[in-house]
Amino acid sequence: MSSMIDDTRLCQGVIRQAVKDLVKGDLTDYKSAVNYVRSAIFSVDCEKAGYPEVLRDSIKQMVLISKAQRRIYYRNITKIMGKK
Repeated sequence: MSSMIDDTRLCQGVIRQAVKDLVKGDLTDYKSAVNYVRSAIFSVDCEKAGYPEVLRDSIKQMVLISKAQRRIYYRNITKIMGKK
């Protein structure tokens, strides 16, 4: 049971960092986050983290919108993620 909880927290942390990297100014971190969000493992991590599909889809949408829009998404997504 303990490793399952650790796995959940690890996935939540990785996803939180990716979302943060999508809005901060570092281009390398942004590109890395985009690659992660577009990868198959991202959906698996979202499941392990216990996040609903709508949250996963919103994060995926962040790579398609402007930086200003990403900031708004970031605020809303982190509020939702904070409830987990």
